[in-house]
Amino acid sequence: METLETRIASLEATALRIENLLAALLEQRAVQTHYSVADMARLTSKSEYQLRDHLKKGRILGEKRASGRGRSKEWMVSHDELCRYKAHGLLPLQ
Repeated sequence: METLETRIASLEATALRIENLLAALLEQRAVQTHYSVADMARLTSKSEYQLRDHLKKGRILGEKRASGRGRSKEWMVSHDELCRYKAHGLLPLQ
């Protein structure tokens, strides 16, 4: 028969696992205002190369920001544009 102490320890371990899972879920659901190409690639299962190409062609709307790596600038995509892309896909070629 299970002792009270063993049962309490088991419940505490279960509660800790639930807390860790909830923390991980909240971290995944945190909404950013802008996403890098690497973040967007992870969220859409597309390659960074494909996404940069679509950004250059205007099929995904984004903006460049200084990245601190020389003269190159990093593409950033807004949360609204990420949601639009996930829901409706690429914009037509201009």
